[in-house]
Amino acid sequence: MRLTFCMFFYLGLMALPYAQKVGVVFSGGGAAGAAHIGVLKALEEENIPIDFIAGTSMGGIVGGIYASGYSPEQIEKIITSDEYISMIKGTYMNKNIFFFKKEDSDASWFNFKLSPSGRISEVIPTGIVSSVAIDFRSLEILGMAEAAAQYDFDSLYIPFRCVAADIYNKQALVLDSGHLTKAVRATSAYPLYFNPISIDGKLLFDGGLYNNFPSDIMYNDFFPDIIIGSNVSSAITKPEEDDFISQFKAMIMQSTQYDVPCENGIMISPEVQHVGTFDFDQVSFAIQKGYEKTKAQIDDIKSQIKRSVSPETRAKRRADFQKKFVPIQFDSVKIQGLNWAQQRYIERSLFSNKKKAEDLSIIREKYLKVFSDDKIRSIYPSMTYKPEVGLYDLNLSVKKEKDFKIGLGGNLTSRPVTTGFIGIKYNYLGFVSSSFSAKYYFGQFYNSLLLKARVDVPLNMPFYLEPFFQYNALDYFKTKNVFFDEDRPSFFNLNEQYAGLNIGLPVSNKGKVIVGFSSGKTKDSYYQTRDFNKSDTVDFTDFYFTSPYVMYQRDSRVKKIYGNKGTYTSISLRGVIGEERHIPGSTSFTPYRFAKFHNWLQAHIVYDNFYKRSGKLNLGIGFEAYYSNQELFNNYSASIAKSKSYKSTIESHYLFLESFRANAFAALSKNVVFSLRNNLELRLSGHLFQPYQRILRDQNNQAYFSDNFDSQLFALSANLVLQTPVAPVSFSANYYSNSPEIADEKKTPLTFFFHFGFPLFNKRALE
Repeated sequence: MRLTFCMFFYLGLMALPYAQKVGVVFSGGGAAGAAHIGVLKALEEENIPIDFIAGTSMGGIVGGIYASGYSPEQIEKIITSDEYISMIKGTYMNKNIFFFKKEDSDASWFNFKLSPSGRISEVIPTGIVSSVAIDFRSLEILGMAEAAAQYDFDSLYIPFRCVAADIYNKQALVLDSGHLTKAVRATSAYPLYFNPISIDGKLLFDGGLYNNFPSDIMYNDFFPDIIIGSNVSSAITKPEEDDFISQFKAMIMQSTQYDVPCENGIMISPEVQHVGTFDFDQVSFAIQKGYEKTKAQIDDIKSQIKRSVSPETRAKRRADFQKKFVPIQFDSVKIQGLNWAQQRYIERSLFSNKKKAEDLSIIREKYLKVFSDDKIRSIYPSMTYKPEVGLYDLNLSVKKEKDFKIGLGGNLTSRPVTTGFIGIKYNYLGFVSSSFSAKYYFGQFYNSLLLKARVDVPLNMPFYLEPFFQYNALDYFKTKNVFFDEDRPSFFNLNEQYAGLNIGLPVSNKGKVIVGFSSGKTKDSYYQTRDFNKSDTVDFTDFYFTSPYVMYQRDSRVKKIYGNKGTYTSISLRGVIGEERHIPGSTSFTPYRFAKFHNWLQAHIVYDNFYKRSGKLNLGIGFEAYYSNQELFNNYSASIAKSKSYKSTIESHYLFLESFRANAFAALSKNVVFSLRNNLELRLSGHLFQPYQRILRDQNNQAYFSDNFDSQLFALSANLVLQTPVAPVSFSANYYSNSPEIADEKKTPLTFFFHFGFPLFNKRALE
């Protein structure tokens, strides 16, 4: 074959220059394959003709976009954009998940999704990175070109070929027609990174498994006079003991010959050896290296290629091809993989009831929102042009998520407040999207059970209904800052039982409004002095309440806790109507039972924002304000228990800090985060707490309000945090001003706190 090709090559040189045909071949190589863009840029600058193009993996992506009529400069703009890189890295959906669909964060470390068959093979994911966003982006980039070419790759702006791996038949598969979006997706479906894709019943992976440099495909399909090869990969090397990627490549990849099938072909090898497969932050560097290497070889290239193409000729050819593009508007959606009821749910989520064509930008937003539903495991989009109506059909291949999800986790701490967590959720998808869940926290300090259902209704203005029941029990110990404490009874127990209904409505991609009500009972048991013994009996204060509320939330954070990017805003207004009933204990100053009706309004605002990032330094600011016209309860202990607590530090969630409680207050916080190394941070925070009126006690344990703004308090925290794959590990030193309730024998309000896990809780009754 090589001799035959060389004979034709020499005959080609004898022909007229304008008859010379040039084929370009791009290898795979992950992020390093961006160097091919630099190769294209240099070739066009030097007026080198490109008549055919073929590629594998990243080479297939670059080649496919170029074959669709994009200039190298346009391809560079696409590939180097923050949006595209975040899509390839799989972080785009984390940042752009539809908040309306997002579950409340919990303390789970692991989440297991169980299939009805119970087979482990169906539970383990086939790709660690979601391709949902990048798949739809491919429609935007390539969809009009594939339709203009009538799904024939020879009719694209540049005739194109790419290679995928048919792992069942263990052979390379050449893709030369059909959906260009699918072909490009298949050739780059790196095993365990992206899910494979099915084309014509064949499950296809990254073409680099069997043919990482398709120069033979270029020769066999197009028979060009000259082949220019750009290779950023290398032969399979001996796997290293501590390098999983090298081991994985050695197991799955077949050896590829990185040359052209003739000695007179031209090979370009950009110097990108240090760009790893998944180093997508290095694509600009790779592009520059591809450009420089091609420029360095341009004399050799021109010595063999006598024909040239002027910029004007190339621009006209691109423009002529792009004139065939029909703007993307969808007429209807066709869904595979779901039953009829489930298909109707997806259709109503994507298309309005107005029976008119939907623009791509509108469908894209709705498409990403559909995937945010945790009943959907995966979606793959393609589209088919219908020339009779001038519109496209949107084709979706959808896989439903497993029915059951089990979460396990908790928080291990240096105080006797360690908490475990179990979560169970059942998902159902039909005409509506429904779920039924239970979240249970258990431990010596905190026990909580949340039972709820959620029904999502996909109308033009979607909404959800969420009935719930919740039980909370908090047991505040008289404890010191040690791993174990003396055996003493608790001085404060807070118990809550309540049920209610939430109605949720979306407000933009990151916001939602919740309207709801709850009704139930709180039961607080406490001693009216800290000087009590085991023979004393507690006081009881029961509060029977009904509470309507409205809340706006907006959240662009990604991490559950210890985030350093994004903002969070919560604004709520709540009314409370209820009856207080008090039963005295042995430490009470009055022996009489007491009952009283209360009603009040409360408003609460929380705002957190990490607003600046400079190298390894992140800065953030927080604000919280709370106002209530709530009256005092029967005694100081009951009043302070019903007041609002300001949680300044992670540790403060486990402390009953009377000084940081009030019925009205404002608080400011400042956060500084230093990235010491990957996943290790030093976090410094300062908090200023300004109560409107403090709640004070007199000598008979009765509560009264202080003068307005009579004092300010502050809290400081220094926190070393390591983000592990399971959960964060944290060690903090904390200082609380004017907090004698946590001072040790030396009266120093300095504490130390260690935890491993997530210090997260179910919501409280009147939050």
